[in-house]
Amino acid sequence: MARRDVHELGMVLTATDLSCVPDGEHHIDSIYAFVQSHHRSLCDDTYRCAQNCHRGHQQPEWKHAVRRVLYDASRRGKRVSRGGKHGHWLFDEGSAKL
Repeated sequence: MARRDVHELGMVLTATDLSCVPDGEHHIDSIYAFVQSHHRSLCDDTYRCAQNCHRGHQQPEWKHAVRRVLYDASRRGKRVSRGGKHGHWLFDEGSAKL
C-alpha cells in the first residue's frame, strides 16, 4: 500500500481535476513538473516504486499516482484525454463532460 502522502496526492489531483496543469497538450514529464511545483510536499523523490511494489522500479512512487489520476480522469470524460503522441496528454477545460 502506498504511503499517505502518495495517496493524498492522488486524492488532491482527482478532486481538482489536475487544475495545476494548464490547458494544452503536455508530455508526461511536463505534467510531473507542474504537479511537483504545485504539490511539492506530496512529491517525495526518495520514496521509490520498488519500496511499494513487488515489481517496482526506481521511479518515484508519486509519479504513479499522477498516471493513475490521468488514466482515471480520461476514462471519466474529465478535461484530460490522450494526446496526439505517445506520452502526451491533452488538457482542455472546454472538453469536460457535464
